[in-house]
Amino acid sequence: MIFHGKNALPRAALTAALAMSLGLSQSVPAAEGSGEMDVNAGLTQALSVTCTALNFGTTSIVEGTRAGGGTVVTLAATDGALTSTGSTAFALDNDSAATRGECTISGSASNTGTFTAAITTTVNLSAAGGETGPDTALTDLTVDTFTTDGGANDGSGGSTINIGGNLTIPDGLLSANMGDYTGTVTVTVDDNG
Repeated sequence: MIFHGKNALPRAALTAALAMSLGLSQSVPAAEGSGEMDVNAGLTQALSVTCTALNFGTTSIVEGTRAGGGTVVTLAATDGALTSTGSTAFALDNDSAATRGECTISGSASNTGTFTAAITTTVNLSAAGGETGPDTALTDLTVDTFTTDGGANDGSGGSTINIGGNLTIPDGLLSANMGDYTGTVTVTVDDNG
């Protein structure tokens, strides 16, 4: 190829520019390093709560409209005693083995202080299954105003809490409403730790 003086400068500039661009476009190897990291996890026993039933026993009560209207039967958390307010046309069956609920707690990491329990809902009881359930179940037989007693820590992360409450029996019962009823509530326990 023959270069003429007039074209020599632009071709030289083009060659230099091409050489520079090729030199600048070369990749630089990436720097790499490594280090170690600890990964930790811990497991501990969860607070365990096991409860027996709160049982109001059997209340003997008349059908129809009662003087005084509905009846509220209170089972005390402190001693399991039964009392009532409202209608007087009923009898608490002393042989019915009414018992307060009892929650046994274990597995707390705290060995001091006291435990507290809470039930913050009203439960509508429904017909028990089998032959002892009513023919026509009530929809407004309720238990609420739950109370507690106990909760002292036994020194090994456990305790016992007794549960009581109020059973409200509506007025105007039918013979078909008589029978056994049942329900479930959640007892939330805090170890205050």
